[in-house]
Amino acid sequence: MVRMRRWITVVIMGSLMFVPGLAQANGVVHIDVDGTGCPAGSTSSNIAPDGQSFTILFDEFFASAGPNDPESDTTKDCLIDVTLETDESVGIAMDTVGFVNVTADMTANQQQHVLSTKHSNQVTHFSAPTIRQYLAHSTATILAQGKPSRKTVTIMLQIEVDKGTNTTDSSLITIDSFDLILH
Repeated sequence: MVRMRRWITVVIMGSLMFVPGLAQANGVVHIDVDGTGCPAGSTSSNIAPDGQSFTILFDEFFASAGPNDPESDTTKDCLIDVTLETDESVGIAMDTVGFVNVTADMTANQQQHVLSTKHSNQVTHFSAPTIRQYLAHSTATILAQGKPSRKTVTIMLQIEVDKGTNTTDSSLITIDSFDLILH
């Protein structure tokens, strides 16, 4: 009977040590950003302790068009490399929050796209006159590669302002934050 209790105790303790390792192995393990909208030192990010979500805050992610703005300011982008460790395919939900101020005859676009998946390109279009905060939402599915495996998924965020025929006014669009949730 004593031997049986020891065996049960060993099995239970072994299971308790193994389960947390599984929980930590499924989720986001690393994030890298690069682009004209997210230069080094202009972002901060936070991965949730369970690895099931993260948030990136942007300090310099804006595109503008106006009489004194260089052409290079009209389009900005950020590539987000998300390293996932997963043993199964996983769905992701993405939310981008920003601000837009579009004046007469101008337009602006915000795009979020998971480069390795089909049907995951979300474009939000703004026409004049528009002054407001916006929320863009999209989803995608990341396919598993084995059990368990690490996979890097690239998400492209892009904003642009088209001044059209307006040569006197200014317009602006920003991305202030990006949230991703695994489900």
